[in-house]
Amino acid sequence: LDYLLLLSEGRLVNLGNATGHPSRIMDGSFANQVLAQMHLFEAKFADLAADERDAHISVTVLPKALDEEVARYMVEGFGGIITRMTEAQAAYLGVSVNGPYKADGYRY
Repeated sequence: LDYLLLLSEGRLVNLGNATGHPSRIMDGSFANQVLAQMHLFEAKFADLAADERDAHISVTVLPKALDEEVARYMVEGFGGIITRMTEAQAAYLGVSVNGPYKADGYRY
């Protein structure tokens, strides 16, 4: 082939076309992926003996605390203000003042 197909005027196709995700949404997705990788690294799967690895292979959901960390940074990045939950509010909801604010089984 001696030609080049240029899509979306050279911009990222996902962001340059009408059906793409906005960059702010992509930022959150990428941040969650980085935190998930850090979480997996800290679990030290690679350090397990070869015969132990099979028992630890799984598909898991990102812990809510990490997901909420990304959400907090995104709100702050947009200039939003996050207020701290009171003890009474936390007790009413049955959560810790510091989160996570949803059970791990909750799906957004």
